Amino acid sequence: MKQFLYVLLALGVMLAVSTGCGRQSKSGQSGSRLSYAEFLQSFPKLTLPYSYTGDSLLQSLKDSLRLDRDLLGSFIPDSIWFPEGKKGSAAAVYPIGMQREGAVSLVLVESVAGRSRSAYLLVYGPHDTIVSSRKIAAITAQRGHTFTFELDDSYLLRIHERKELADGQVIHREQVYGVNSDGSQTLIMTNSNQPASANAFVNPVENLPRKGRYSGDYMAGPADLVAIRDGEHTGEFRFFIHLNKHNGDCTGALDGTGAFTGSNTGEFHEEDGPCAVRFSFSSSTVTITETGGCGAYRGIGCYFNGTYTHQKAKTKGK
Repeated sequence: MKQFLYVLLALGVMLAVSTGCGRQSKSGQSGSRLSYAEFLQSFPKLTLPYSYTGDSLLQSLKDSLRLDRDLLGSFIPDSIWFPEGKKGSAAAVYPIGMQREGAVSLVLVESVAGRSRSAYLLVYGPHDTIVSSRKIAAITAQRGHTFTFELDDSYLLRIHERKELADGQVIHREQVYGVNSDGSQTLIMTNSNQPASANAFVNPVENLPRKGRYSGDYMAGPADLVAIRDGEHTGEFRFFIHLNKHNGDCTGALDGTGAFTGSNTGEFHEEDGPCAVRFSFSSSTVTITETGGCGAYRGIGCYFNGTYTHQKAKTKGK
């Protein structure tokens, strides 16, 4: 009889342990997924207005706050988890805060990858799916280049960009975006201290390394430039396009980081917008084709299209 009771007791303990493990797995063990509501609960509530400065990006972060990629699934885009692509190492992502307005949720995260730190605004719509995202603050390996932001209680997002050039000149640019009721973002205004004259401009990538096969300056006119420089990571390139066509009737400027898609081709896709440009290189030219709407960076009816000829690098002292 006692032996029978011992067997029942052992079976009871095994059943309790098994049931407990099953419940624990459902509540968030590695390999399971959180619900959208649980995902939002992972973030402290933001108090607006809210600002994020360069000092905010330099603050040390507790590893215990690091978000779990297995649990969060697809709530956060892969471009944030893997800033160098799926073949690169995953970034450490941390929660900054969350604010809900009607059916739209605004979520702020910080991503740390090597020496680079970036903050992103993720906007989720009525169906608990991401509608738009935007890099809104960053400190990168590129010296003197920072982004900071402010989000006010009217949901106006102000992104401040600061670039320190090699000659000591400091370029400031402010972009103001509105967050719409459907979660989309609209560029409202751009302010910059860059020269207004189409023929007087600052090349923000001028002093970056140009050791790559296609790195250099390509021209189609005195102020019609495509500048290509080495990327921070393998398979990338930095670029600056300055348009000045048709006697100043077609002007614009765009800079960013592109990715090589073949031995002589590359593409740029705006991370949080429609702008996209394709680059096709030859031994002496680059042809650019605007494949996505870049209207925020150029005049109406004026596109980032054309073929540009490679210029020999100037010898120092001449």
